Amino acid sequence: MEKQSPSYDTNQEVNQKPKNDEEINDDLDLLYSGLFSLENGPAYRTLEHLLTISSISKTDADKYKESISKIFSMLMQKIDSEKQLLRTSKDLEVKLGQIAIELEKLNAQSYQDSALIADLKRELLKGQNESSLCMERDSKLENERDEQVKIKLDVLSDIEQARQHKVDMLEPQLVASNKELRLDILQRKQQIENLKKDFEEKRESYDEILKTKERLDVEQEKYSISLTKASELPPKLIKQNEILKDAIYSLQQETVKQSSLSLTLDTEIIKLTKKKQEIEKDRNESQTEVETKMLQIEALEAQTDEIFRNHELAKEQLSIQKTEKIKLDYANKHCAQDIRKEHDNLLKCFRDKENMLKLYVRLENQVNNIRNLIPKLEGQKNELDRALQSQQQENKIIKAKIRNSRQEIDIDIFHYLQQDDLDIKEREALQQSLTTLEKLEKRLHEAQAGSKLIQQTMNQINLERDLRVRELTKVKQKLKDMKEECRVKSGIVKDNYKKQLEVAQRLKDTMHLYDSVKAERNKYVNMIQASTQKISEMREKVRILGNEVDILRCDLNNKDKDLAKKIHENAALFNIRDSLRNDVNRAAFSYKEKEGIIEQNAGLIEILTHNISDCETKLKELKNKFKSAVKARNKVGVQLLERQDEVCVLYEKINFQEGLLNEGNLKLSQLDEEIRILKLAIKELERDIELLKKIRPEKFENVNEINLLQKQLDEIKEKADNLGLELENPQNQVRFRHLDGTDLHVSELSAKVRKLEEKIAKKEETLIEKDLTLEEVTKLTIRLSEKTKDSSETSTAASKKINELQNKLKDVNNSMMATISELSLVQAKCIQLRGEKENKAREFEEAKERFSSGSEPIPRFDDELQKIVKEKERRIKQLDEMKNSDFIFENDGFEDINGVRTTAKLRPNAYLNESDNLPIPKPYGLYAPFKPTESIYHLKQFKKQILKQVEI
Repeated sequence: MEKQSPSYDTNQEVNQKPKNDEEINDDLDLLYSGLFSLENGPAYRTLEHLLTISSISKTDADKYKESISKIFSMLMQKIDSEKQLLRTSKDLEVKLGQIAIELEKLNAQSYQDSALIADLKRELLKGQNESSLCMERDSKLENERDEQVKIKLDVLSDIEQARQHKVDMLEPQLVASNKELRLDILQRKQQIENLKKDFEEKRESYDEILKTKERLDVEQEKYSISLTKASELPPKLIKQNEILKDAIYSLQQETVKQSSLSLTLDTEIIKLTKKKQEIEKDRNESQTEVETKMLQIEALEAQTDEIFRNHELAKEQLSIQKTEKIKLDYANKHCAQDIRKEHDNLLKCFRDKENMLKLYVRLENQVNNIRNLIPKLEGQKNELDRALQSQQQENKIIKAKIRNSRQEIDIDIFHYLQQDDLDIKEREALQQSLTTLEKLEKRLHEAQAGSKLIQQTMNQINLERDLRVRELTKVKQKLKDMKEECRVKSGIVKDNYKKQLEVAQRLKDTMHLYDSVKAERNKYVNMIQASTQKISEMREKVRILGNEVDILRCDLNNKDKDLAKKIHENAALFNIRDSLRNDVNRAAFSYKEKEGIIEQNAGLIEILTHNISDCETKLKELKNKFKSAVKARNKVGVQLLERQDEVCVLYEKINFQEGLLNEGNLKLSQLDEEIRILKLAIKELERDIELLKKIRPEKFENVNEINLLQKQLDEIKEKADNLGLELENPQNQVRFRHLDGTDLHVSELSAKVRKLEEKIAKKEETLIEKDLTLEEVTKLTIRLSEKTKDSSETSTAASKKINELQNKLKDVNNSMMATISELSLVQAKCIQLRGEKENKAREFEEAKERFSSGSEPIPRFDDELQKIVKEKERRIKQLDEMKNSDFIFENDGFEDINGVRTTAKLRPNAYLNESDNLPIPKPYGLYAPFKPTESIYHLKQFKKQILKQVEI
C-alpha cells in the first residue's frame, strides 16, 4: 500500500470552533488522507530527474529514497500521535465540563447546607434555656455518678487486693513444695543408684570369694585323694608328718581367715538389708509426702477452679447487665425521641404563634399608618381641587382675552388694508403673515386635539395600570400563599428528614446491639475454645501422669522382684555356708581320724606345699589386683570430679566467649557503620574529583604530567627488578658469607628429632583430648541453648497470655464501670420520673376528690381557660382583619423583639464554644466564660499544633 500525504497551503490560517469527535476525525482524514503518493511526489521526481541527468549515482538515489521513506513513516507516526492527542484533549475537555457541572451542583448544595445550618443555629439559640437546665441536671447527675464510681472503684480495688493476696500467698507455697519434692526425689534416686553400685561391688566380691572357696574345696578333695593314696605308702613318711602338720596349720589359719571374711560379708549383707529397709521406709515416707502434697495441690486447684468459676459467673452477670443496659438505653432513646418529637411540635406551635403575632403587629401598624395618612391625603385632595378650579377660571379668562385680542387684530388688519398708501409688497407680506398665522392656528388646534387624545390614552393607561396593580397584588397574594405552602412543605420535609435521622439512629442502635451480641458470641466461642483447649491439655497431663505412675509402679514391681530374688539368693547362700561349715567340721573330724594316714604321706607333702605356695602367690596376685582395682576406681572417681570441675570451667569460658562474641558483634556492627560512612565519604570524594575535573581547565596538562610520572615509575620498577636478580644470582660471591662453628653429629640430630617427635605426639594427644572435650561441651551447650530457647519461647508465650488476660480484665473492669455509671444515671432518671409520676397521681386523686365533692377539680382552671379562649378569639379577629384588608404587608425591615417593633439588631446573650463536640450555646453573665475573639490574620497562617497521645 502507498501512503499519501496532504496538499494544502501553509500560509492560510484557519480558526475553527471546537468540534465533535466525528468532525475531528473527518478533518484529520481530509488532512492526512492520500492526496498524492510518495513515489509521485516532488522528492522522488527530482531524484529521478537527477538520475536521468546522471548527476547522482543510483546508490545515492536509493539511499535518499530510503531516508525519504523513513522520514515519511516518521511523519505518519507523528500524525497518528497528533490524532490520539486531539482525541484525548477532547475527552479531557468533556471531563472538565462534567467536573465544572458537579462543582456547580456542590456549590448549590453548600448554599443549601449553609441555609440549613443557619436555621439549626437559630433553633439552638432558642433552645438555650432548656440546654442550661439540662446542663444543671447533668452536673448534678455527674456528681452523683462520680461518687458512685469512686465507691465502686474502692470495692473493686479491695476485691482485687484480696484476690492478689490469695494468689501471692498460694503461688510461693506451691512453687516451694514442688521444688522440695523434686529435690527429695533426685536425692532418693541418687541414693538408690549409689546403693545399687555398692551392692553390685559387694556381689562381685562375694562371687569372687565363692569361686576361691570352690577352688579350695576342689584342692581339698585332691589332697584327700592324695592322703588316701599316701595311707597306702610305707611308714617311712611319718617323719614328714611335722611338715604336713605345719601345712595343715597354715591351711587352718587360712580357713579361719576365710570364715572371718565370710562373717564380715554376712555383716555387710545384713547392713545392706537394713539400709534397703531404711530406703524403703524413706521411699514410703516420700510417697506419703508426695501424696499429701498432691492432695494439697488438688485442693489449691479446686480453690483456683472455684475462683475461676466465680470470675466466669461475674462475667456472665456482667454480660446480663450489659444486655439490660442496652435494653434500657434503647428504651431511653425511644423516650428521648418521643420527647424530642413533642418538643419539635411545641417549637412549631410557638414558631407559628410568633409568626402570626408578627403578622398581626405588622398589619396593625400598617392600618394605623394608613389611618394617619387619610387626613393628609384628604387635605391634599382639597388643595388639588381648589387649584384645579382656579386653573379652569384662569383658562376661561385667557380664552376670553385671546378672543378679544383676535377681534382687535382683525379690525386693525382691516383698517390697515383699507389704507391707500400701502405698497404691493407690504400687502403681500401681510397676506403671507396671515396665511402663516392661519397655519399656526391649525397646528395649534391639531396639537390640542393630539393632547386630548394623549390625555385619553393616559387615562386608559392609568386604568390599565390600576388593573395591572390589582392583578399584581393578586399575584403577590398567590405568591405569599405559595410561599406559605412551601414553608409548610419544607416543615414536612424537615419532619421527614428528622424521621429519617431517627430511623438511621435506630438502625445504628440496632447495629450497635448486633455488634455487642456478636462480640459476646465471639467471646463465648473463644471461652469455649479456651476451655476445651484447657480440658484437652489437662487430659493430656493426666494421661502423661498416669503413664509415669504406671512406669514407676512397674519399676517398683521389678525392684521388689529383684529384691525378693536377692533375698532368696542370700538365703541359699546362707544354707550353702552352713553346709560348708558342716563339711569343714566333718573334714576336721576325718582329719583327726586319719592323722596316722597323713603321717604316712610325708613324701607327697612337699608336692602339696609347692601347690600351696602357688596358691598363696595367686592369692597375693588376686589381692594386688583387688587393690589396683580399688585404686583405679578411686582414680576414676577423682577424674570424674576433675572432669566436672573442668566442665564448669568450660561453661564459664563459654559464657565469657559468648560475651566476647556479643562484644565482637557490636564492634563488627560499629565497623560496618564506619565502613558505610567511609564508603559514602569515598563516593563524595570521587564526585568532588569528577567535579574538579570538569571545572579545572588544566586537565590535559595534569594528564601529561601523570603519564611522565608513570613512565618514570616503570623505569624505577625495572631497575629494582634488575637489582633483585643481581642479588639472587648464586655466582655472585659478594652475595653471601661463611658462618663460623661446627655442625652436630647425625645421631645427636636424630635423638633431638625423636624428642621433638615425642613432644609433638604428646601435644597431638592433648589436642585430640581437648577436641573431644570441646565436641562434648559444644553438644551440651547446643542442648542447653535449645532448652533455654524452648523455655524462653514458653515464657514469652506465657507472658503474652498474661498480658492479654490483664488487658481483658482491664477492659471488663472499664466496661463494668461504664455500665454501673450508666445504671446510676438511669436509676436517677427513674427516681425523678417516679417522683413526677407520684406528684401527678397525687394531683389526679385530689382532682377526683374535688370533682366528687362538686368543687373545681383544679384551682385557677377557669382563669387559664378564659385566657385560652381570649387568645383564640384574638387570633380569629386577627385572621379576619388580615383577610378583609386589601393592603399587603411587605418586609419593611422591622422586627418584633419581646413585643416591641424595632429595626435594631439582636444582641447575642450566648455564644457557641468551638472546642466542644456539641454546639451547645453558653450564656454570657456575671461569671460567664470568656468569649473567644477571632484570631489575628497572621495567626491563621500557622498550623494548629496536634497534641500527641501519651501511650503507657
